[in-house]
Amino acid sequence: MSEKLEQQLVKELRNAHAIEKQAIQLLAKGAQMVDDEEIGRIFRAHRLPTEEHERQVLLRSRHTGRASRNSRT
Repeated sequence: MSEKLEQQLVKELRNAHAIEKQAIQLLAKGAQMVDDEEIGRIFRAHRLPTEEHERQVLLRSRHTGRASRNSRT
């Protein structure tokens, strides 16, 4: 993969990570704000896979960023 393409990938992974983190916060707040317990359960249930997505994107971002830096040395 070209260096420019790798840099773009790292940038997009960092953006995706930020979006996942924001989604986690919104799901937590949403679960607290709603009066409907069923909707609250849905928010809480969706938070778990979103936290896993956040973790996976962060790991991939770190791995790709390191690989990109190592290929330049």
